[in-house]
Amino acid sequence: MSEGHFFRAFRGATGETPLQAISNRRMDHAARLLSETDLQIIEVAAHCGIESPSHFARLFRTRKGHSPSEWRKRSKAGFLRDR
Repeated sequence: MSEGHFFRAFRGATGETPLQAISNRRMDHAARLLSETDLQIIEVAAHCGIESPSHFARLFRTRKGHSPSEWRKRSKAGFLRDR
């Protein structure tokens, strides 16, 4: 299977590109870690395979609608539902 065919088939089956799918799963995992652990945000980013804290924060805000610290604060207070 060619790379192009794979990308088209993947997007047709899931509605997202492989990179979007990976990023979404990483941010779902990060959201769980932020809600369920006391790991520092930089440690959560590293657990999710993202080395740059600023890139992690930008990606997280784009996918989840809140900064990682705001997500943690709201989830611990019970005011947050995952998108």
